[in-house]
Amino acid sequence: MSEKNDAILLQLAHYFVLKHEYRFVPTQKSKDEIWLSNPNHRTYPVIRLSTASLGSTFFDKERILTMFKTILGTFDGSLKLLDIHAVDEPVTDPDDDIIVISVSQNALSTSNQPMADFTDIKDAIVPIEDPKKDYQELIKEINDAHLNRKAARKKFDFSSLPLISVIFAILAFANFLLIQILGYVYGDIYAASILLGAYYKTFVASGFEVWRFLTVGFVHISIFHLLINTMALMNLGTITEKIYGKLRFTVILVVSIIIGSLFVYVGEGNNLTVGMSGGLYGLMGALFVYTFETGMIKQPNVRSQFIRILTVNIIISLMPGISLMGHLGGFVGGVLLGVIFTRNDAWSMLRKNTIVATLGLLLALGYLGIINTNFSPLYGSTDQKVLEIAEDLGLGFYADYMEERLIDFYFER
Repeated sequence: MSEKNDAILLQLAHYFVLKHEYRFVPTQKSKDEIWLSNPNHRTYPVIRLSTASLGSTFFDKERILTMFKTILGTFDGSLKLLDIHAVDEPVTDPDDDIIVISVSQNALSTSNQPMADFTDIKDAIVPIEDPKKDYQELIKEINDAHLNRKAARKKFDFSSLPLISVIFAILAFANFLLIQILGYVYGDIYAASILLGAYYKTFVASGFEVWRFLTVGFVHISIFHLLINTMALMNLGTITEKIYGKLRFTVILVVSIIIGSLFVYVGEGNNLTVGMSGGLYGLMGALFVYTFETGMIKQPNVRSQFIRILTVNIIISLMPGISLMGHLGGFVGGVLLGVIFTRNDAWSMLRKNTIVATLGLLLALGYLGIINTNFSPLYGSTDQKVLEIAEDLGLGFYADYMEERLIDFYFER
């Protein structure tokens, strides 16, 4: 009976892979289940095929749902797992989270669940005369189909790239080139970076240039720093942009950069700060929340990986020349937004309290910024160089305005 069920399992896999363009999902090897994924299928982007009894789903539900959410990688709570069992058992009790279906040579039991997209699934189950032979032939056909598709996809699939992450990376690279050109022409890379958006407390306080809280994310002085941040952005973006969607991902990245800059403003002196590290730590914070919301944190490998990542980044944040406050602020912003963007009904009260806490944090940062008096050390020669570059580039109106603001600022000190 087991060999026949295995053959039926392969017939179902053959049906979904060849006819509906699903792909196998690499998981820890299991003798009685296969996971399939098709992100383009709006109703059932993830399917589990199993030869285990229907009752096993109830006892293994937590693990199954964790796998489903991990593969799905999205916050869409309307999507459910299609769990198809190659067994001759009737489905009697519907499940709120999992659509359980049994398929055999003799019957298909769905407990009145919608199967509009797979109305011909019964035709996929054909009589089995030699289970071992049929099993091997099905494996060969599935492997051949996989190889044919792989060969057909010669061109790179640009749709798989995290679009927002790519846009941020391109802007950062473009600004980096401009900074390098200006730095070479005028002999001062730091003044060039300030003119092109670096966080610089003197200019924020004197000229009310609060936009620097965001533009700092697009400013890099060294190519090494730029490459490290860009690689981290692409790695985190590939996961996080898929989970949260483009709009929420953009909000998390942008707001985390801003909150990180605000932490720097109220917690440090007159430092020149560059890079999108605040936003990257925000993405890590949001992913951290996601692992709790989905229950993935209960998996030992996920938990240990997160502990390693946090440990490494804490050590990096404590190194000389690194903005600890910027990293901390970005992470806090990401955690807060991760909770706010959750769709878990059980977290509804926590979500409301987090919104209040976020508003309170922003008000507190605003107040601390207003009463802040730590502006040392001052760099008069650097300020003058920025204004000279601006004047030479035809930005005389800006140079004149900032000169007046800086005179008043220095006089008050």
